[in-house]
Amino acid sequence: LVARMAFTGPGGERIPCRVCTPAKGEGKLPAVIFLYCIGMRCRDIEPVAPLFAESGFALFCPEQLMRGARRESGLSPIVQAFRFNRRVKQTGAELRALADALSEVPDVDPSRIYFWGASFGAITTAREVAQDQRFRAAILTLAGGDLERLATESPMRTEASPLQQWAVSLAAKYFAPMDPVHFVGRIAPRPILFQNTEGDDILPRACAEALHDAAGEPKEVRWYPFPHNHLGPSQVEALVRDGIEWLKKVDGESQRQ
Repeated sequence: LVARMAFTGPGGERIPCRVCTPAKGEGKLPAVIFLYCIGMRCRDIEPVAPLFAESGFALFCPEQLMRGARRESGLSPIVQAFRFNRRVKQTGAELRALADALSEVPDVDPSRIYFWGASFGAITTAREVAQDQRFRAAILTLAGGDLERLATESPMRTEASPLQQWAVSLAAKYFAPMDPVHFVGRIAPRPILFQNTEGDDILPRACAEALHDAAGEPKEVRWYPFPHNHLGPSQVEALVRDGIEWLKKVDGESQRQ
């Protein structure tokens, strides 16, 4: 069953988190921290959460700023822009705060914490994953780098107004220092799995490949015949099952070392 918990984030804020754990067994559990895409909520992970528990992993999915229970209504566009800026910069700090909290969970093995980020969740936290050795391996799903290129070449750009195109380009320049291509190489020698889609309707293939090329070894790149936006339930399940099998292999190898 999917349960709820809260942990203390930056500034003392209590952050809600969805949790799904296997039935109590012997020994401590490996844990996966999952950071979702830009438009999701942590409740969206619930349909696939049991897949983690069935495979022996404890899943922790924190709610991001501006989403789910942390969503604020009635904000002006200017305030929303400032809040989004805070979300981009704070998501990584909240990731590390959750890793801190897991060190105090009796059933979790603190030496077997894995990171899984999807799209926004991966792109905005590559720096923290690179710096924090507690993350033993990482899965980066639907992620890419070279943010300025993403802003100018995304297939979605044709659907945006000139003002929206200008705003996105400006944001890409502003967040360029956080571009994951600057940090992903430092995750090595911890393993990375990249999951990208051949029919990506948001992320140019060149941006995905820029991130792959910047990563060190060991790394694995897998391409799927899916879109990026509006993945169907069966496609989401396929990505999750594939990623879990990779995690099981990595976790098993780390246990034998």
